Amino acid sequence: MESVVFLGTNTTGYVKPYTTGSYSGYNFNNSWSVRSAGLPTESDSNASGDFSVDYAVGSGIGVAFTNNLNPSNIVKVGDVATISTSSNLFRLSTDGTPKRLKYLGKKKRIFQVTGSISFQVPAAGTYIIYIYKNNTVLSQYKIYGRGTVANDIVVLPLNASVELSTNDYVELYAQRYTGGNGNIIVPNLTLTLK
Repeated sequence: MESVVFLGTNTTGYVKPYTTGSYSGYNFNNSWSVRSAGLPTESDSNASGDFSVDYAVGSGIGVAFTNNLNPSNIVKVGDVATISTSSNLFRLSTDGTPKRLKYLGKKKRIFQVTGSISFQVPAAGTYIIYIYKNNTVLSQYKIYGRGTVANDIVVLPLNASVELSTNDYVELYAQRYTGGNGNIIVPNLTLTLK
């Protein structure tokens, strides 16, 4: 629906929104593209959303590197028990797993991935954070961080550009490159697709 103009005062709204398949603050499901005055714009090109994790310092998501080697195995950040908050999900979902953003639009498009991750290290060492798409590393966007002593908190920015089709998703993974064995603890994490 395009270029239809909805004007005037209408306290009940101009359209009756879908009861399923629509998003908070919007009226239609993913099969629609809407660009009409008086209604929120709804199209795959407007798909966006985010999630965040916010724990107190000293607690958070435990990320266990289980092979006791350097470099360690690469481990997903977060699991189904991870407590997170998502907001502004339009044609995106956390897919029931708070560590993932999944695209639900119909048309393939390029997203900007932004955010940050904070983690506390068990010992001095260098760590790598990876952005993954559909369980495949996007190695050109990996970022290194170094804690210099035990319990240092490392804060790293996340930034990538990724093409997503329907049901593609983005997640974060971590790896210890050097340093002593032990879990990192992630108290804060934000991930945004737009």
